Amino acid sequence: MRPLQTGLVVAGSIQADRRLYLTRDQTEVVEEGDPRAKVLLASRGHQIPPVEQKRLGLRMEDGRIVWGGDTPVEEIEARVEEKQAERAPNKMAKPKAKKAKG
Repeated sequence: MRPLQTGLVVAGSIQADRRLYLTRDQTEVVEEGDPRAKVLLASRGHQIPPVEQKRLGLRMEDGRIVWGGDTPVEEIEARVEEKQAERAPNKMAKPKAKKAKG
């Protein structure tokens, strides 16, 4: 039997700051010690891939993983896209040609 590969990081993953569990139906995240905790999602230091973050509504706030609340995943993604659009223009790009009037 081959050991699991460790040390792999998927782009966009977040690192668990504590043990997080899923409920029996695996649709809700709960803290360690919650009586509904049935399946370990991640131990401290393990990566949670973007697909799971989106499915479960996970995000990082002040270095801590949170879920639920007032900020849906779609709103967070919109903020990221907005910030990317505000980036400084590429100084190496060729200037656009101006159209002649007339």
